[in-house]
Amino acid sequence: MNLGSLKPLLADEDLKADADKSQVDLFFKHFEEDFIKNPFELNGKKIKIVHVKSNIPKFTNYPETFVHIVHREFKSLHERFYDCHRANRIHWIKPMPQNSTSKKIYFSNGMMGKEFVRNTIGFLKKISW
Repeated sequence: MNLGSLKPLLADEDLKADADKSQVDLFFKHFEEDFIKNPFELNGKKIKIVHVKSNIPKFTNYPETFVHIVHREFKSLHERFYDCHRANRIHWIKPMPQNSTSKKIYFSNGMMGKEFVRNTIGFLKKISW
């Protein structure tokens, strides 16, 4: 897959920032297809999905991993908030490690002291000033 062909699911003007149920369901459908129905491995390890239902209002019918992905952390507030733009790119997550030889992909190991916490996958994109 050419990573340059990855496009958001919806046009920016069609996104609803208020966690519109029909849009969240669309994003969840992609998450479910990529992570639950067709799980994959990264560096020989199965990607872990927390299936416990979230306790965040408007998201109590969705698994915690999905809710975590579609929310962005604001460290200054010590909270996570729904991010429709982040959710709109949920289908990018699986192809990224599958194309890890691309120079546009980066991996980061999350460590807390000497203890491994998680891997982070990122997509480097050109920023226009």
